[in-house]
Amino acid sequence: MENYWELTLQIIFAFSVLSIVIELALYQIFNMKVWDKFEICVDKLVGSDSVDLKPWISIIICSSVVFKLKLDMIATLFNKDAYISTMLLTGLFLSGGSTTVYEFLKNIRQIRELKLESTKSIINKEE
Repeated sequence: MENYWELTLQIIFAFSVLSIVIELALYQIFNMKVWDKFEICVDKLVGSDSVDLKPWISIIICSSVVFKLKLDMIATLFNKDAYISTMLLTGLFLSGGSTTVYEFLKNIRQIRELKLESTKSIINKEE
């Protein structure tokens, strides 16, 4: 069981690093003056600034990386075969970048704290 958690942490860490690397690469593109001009052109074509292409481009690029490299975080975690749906979920995880990694780790911490609190309350009841 200890090996399972070690492997799980390694997988999460590897995908988190990949997610941040892709985010940093996209940051370079999205902060170019050419991108700003492109967004202005799209806004004029659509008639408003309601279209945000950045998340869609991130999802497409991350999913492309996942499918090209045959990466599947979920299948790897559970030692199962890769499926299109789980590879797509992996692509979505990667496309979230550092925000997804932060929220994911924050949720893990909250779960751990709840588990510690419930363990303490059980121990206190036994005393």
